[in-house]
Amino acid sequence: MYCLIVFVIVILIFWYSKSQEMFSNPIEYMSKDDVIKFLMKDGDGYLSRLKPMDFMKRNVSGLDEYKENIKDVVIDFTSRQKKILEKAVRRAQEIIDSKNSKYIESDLLSRLEWIFALTTNKNGKQYEMGLPHTRQNVIFLTPDVIFSDRIEDTLVHEKIHVYQKVYKNKFQKVLLKNGYKIVGLREDSNFRSNPDLDEHIYEKDGVLMRGEFESEHPNEEIAYSY
Repeated sequence: MYCLIVFVIVILIFWYSKSQEMFSNPIEYMSKDDVIKFLMKDGDGYLSRLKPMDFMKRNVSGLDEYKENIKDVVIDFTSRQKKILEKAVRRAQEIIDSKNSKYIESDLLSRLEWIFALTTNKNGKQYEMGLPHTRQNVIFLTPDVIFSDRIEDTLVHEKIHVYQKVYKNKFQKVLLKNGYKIVGLREDSNFRSNPDLDEHIYEKDGVLMRGEFESEHPNEEIAYSY
């Protein structure tokens, strides 16, 4: 009987430790008001760096109109959306914890918290064309993305981008050690703006990275391959 009690206690301790590990990455759902303040502050300077070609792509005349549109499309999370994300975060965390990359320090990535903001399509108005992306350490989603079949893959991808921003210097040093070369600044080019990228233009093996998706930038190449 004593051995059985000890066994049960050990099992309970193990279960508790695993559950604590599972929820060691807190989830924060930013409110509508906090997201608007965050975006209007433009702490990373992304909005201020948008070019005329970017505004055309977003169907606005300029920064002022874009900011007004942003205020209209930021929304709060519903309880259903939160429940879906909680399950997706668990699956995404399992994927993250099972993989390794020479470009990413797994322990640092795994410990990053999940911070979400939500926007929607309202009368044709959108923020960043409704695409999932990051601003600083915040992951931006839309209802369509949350309800998609690949939500956990999207979360992993965007979490890699959060890592690339939070540990920017560390990540860039690894890039340079592995054959990537900085050849210019994106703001001096006609390259499209993408909030998931850093300010540099890169080449690898003598080939300029200026395509789309994984060939656009090492940030994307590594996030897609993770």
